[in-house]
Amino acid sequence: MTEPFTPTKLEEERNPNDIKFSVRITPEEKDWFQDGKLILRQPKNSTAMKQLAKIGYDQVIHDKKTRDLLNTVINNSRRNQRTGVTESEFNI
Repeated sequence: MTEPFTPTKLEEERNPNDIKFSVRITPEEKDWFQDGKLILRQPKNSTAMKQLAKIGYDQVIHDKKTRDLLNTVINNSRRNQRTGVTESEFNI
């Protein structure tokens, strides 16, 4: 395995339209990320991050049922904040 951030391609070989950015993760995020890498059998951090993001997009955001659920929760939260609803008002 190569050292992190060691180039494996010449700059001329890279796509000039690619976007590059760094990610800092907390110890808690490292735990689930490490587990995700093991499940995917992907040792490279950058590739594992891309694959996990794509799976999350396909399975969570792209799924209409999940997207509708998330939109409902977000809209409810926005309305509750606007009208001043508090957690205590959820009691039956």
